[in-house]
Amino acid sequence: MSAIVCGKKSNEILDENCWTSLEFCHQKKLSSSLTKTLSEKAAWVLSNDRDLNLVVLNLPLVIGSQGCEPDSHAILNIGSKALQQNGVYAYIGVEEAAFAHLVAFECENATGRYICLQKVLTVDEVKEVQRSSHVTSNYRLEELMHPVNISNKKFLKLKRQYSGELA
Repeated sequence: MSAIVCGKKSNEILDENCWTSLEFCHQKKLSSSLTKTLSEKAAWVLSNDRDLNLVVLNLPLVIGSQGCEPDSHAILNIGSKALQQNGVYAYIGVEEAAFAHLVAFECENATGRYICLQKVLTVDEVKEVQRSSHVTSNYRLEELMHPVNISNKKFLKLKRQYSGELA
């Protein structure tokens, strides 16, 4: 989701139409988010020039097996970079991420960008995971995280259509 959320205001609804602010990435030296955004934009230019149907899945942090809640290791080691970059901690399970790719590949009407996520954690939820694991961090979550409204309605609709096709 690096190509969508970086540099956004906390009251903004984030969906497939949003793009990460390139200026924000330059200012904060977020080379990974900058590269992902520029790469996706270049892919869109090429697909439009060649009249191709491009489908892009924008995923957050992918975590272990189904039903697995993120542990303190993921939050502190993997998630801390995401938190520092965009103030959002979201995740998707690996099985759900794989299923999202299957849906996007097999649905003939799949087109455009999709946000695929399972959960966006709040500051309190991240703190609870840290507390339950007896792990402390050297950054203040309140300063990093901000409430966001991320919409994955477009993907959920595609997923329902796919499930209906299987029935």
